[in-house]
Amino acid sequence: MGSSTAPAIKANRVYRHLRDAILKGGLEPGARLRERDLAAKLRVSRTPVREALRQLERDGQVRLIAHVGAEVKEVSPQDLFEVLEMRSCLEPYAARIAARRITPASEAELRDIRRTFENADQFEPLPTVVHRHIAADRRLHGLVLDLAGNRRIAQAINGLRDSIQRYRYFGISDRFRRSAQEHLDIVDALLQRDGATAEAAMARHLERFTQDMRRLLLPRP
Repeated sequence: MGSSTAPAIKANRVYRHLRDAILKGGLEPGARLRERDLAAKLRVSRTPVREALRQLERDGQVRLIAHVGAEVKEVSPQDLFEVLEMRSCLEPYAARIAARRITPASEAELRDIRRTFENADQFEPLPTVVHRHIAADRRLHGLVLDLAGNRRIAQAINGLRDSIQRYRYFGISDRFRRSAQEHLDIVDALLQRDGATAEAAMARHLERFTQDMRRLLLPRP
């Protein structure tokens, strides 16, 4: 392993650790991330921690503060709804294109993802089940983007998804089974190579998620 590779691997490991903690709510908005403390906790030097924090800043997950380190950024409801509006413009189109490009390998992956969602009725939305559900959600949406084959759309949507990932866990017990059905509708349309239905199913899924977030986050008049 080259001398320049090891630091990059360490920085990526620190980045993934912090990113997962932020997205899953282990590090809440406003939490301070100090290089020295993180380096000691993760048993690395401060250099990979610094690189990881810079990447998280580029991702929009943290705010760098001079002489302090970083702070986990607040994602406001307004941020959430702006992101959802942008996703609603791009992701249904990606689903339409993806349906035309299903390969034997992607079909196998879709069937594997489908098993997670079709078993949702068998479980209560406990933390481990919720994590499995959200992991399948990320796999499905990521596969759609890969199949669509538009690098710029993929970069835009992945950045948008990450910026609001914390909200995926918000109120999920209320919408767990319905969300599973929405994902099944998307998967089935893709398996049938039906672009129009896949586009409509994706648009419906994003619209219902938006409606749920409005109900849960915005004050009633």
